[in-house]
Amino acid sequence: MSHTRPVVVQRPAVRIVGLSITTTLQASRLRGTVTQLINTMRERRTEVAHAHGNGLLLVQIYPRHRRFDVDVPFRAIVGIQVQQIERLPPDMISHIIPGGDFAMVTHHGPHTDIGRTYHAIYRYGLRQLERWSAGFDVEVLGDQLPNADTQPPVDIYVALQRRAPTRRSFMADEDGIW
Repeated sequence: MSHTRPVVVQRPAVRIVGLSITTTLQASRLRGTVTQLINTMRERRTEVAHAHGNGLLLVQIYPRHRRFDVDVPFRAIVGIQVQQIERLPPDMISHIIPGGDFAMVTHHGPHTDIGRTYHAIYRYGLRQLERWSAGFDVEVLGDQLPNADTQPPVDIYVALQRRAPTRRSFMADEDGIW
């Protein structure tokens, strides 16, 4: 596993059509909920009209007012970029990924080790950039399926906000800033 140092990039807003679930990291690890969603979307991507390319995007939206851990539910959306929407295939949704500043890092190695790259960017990378997460990230999964021989690099984009989260108490070290 390796990852590149994060850099701040500007990304435009993107509309995607795909599948969505609410899950936890624990459920994803034990039952493969996100992997199943990715595989289902790979099988169904031809149902999406006006697709812009074949690559899939994984959007992970985290709760804003809770410290995130393996048991906290989050929303996962796996979709394909579209130019326009005429109709949605059954059980699919449309979602707009907002444009703006993102911390971009590339994960190299087995996808099973991607959690280490996420840990590095959220724990150290954002601090180095002096920025904070805006509550969601995007993995560019591409159209190549990983297998034992190929481990395509995965670009990860963490949406950024400029200001620090609000401190709950000036006198306490509740949020670890002191």
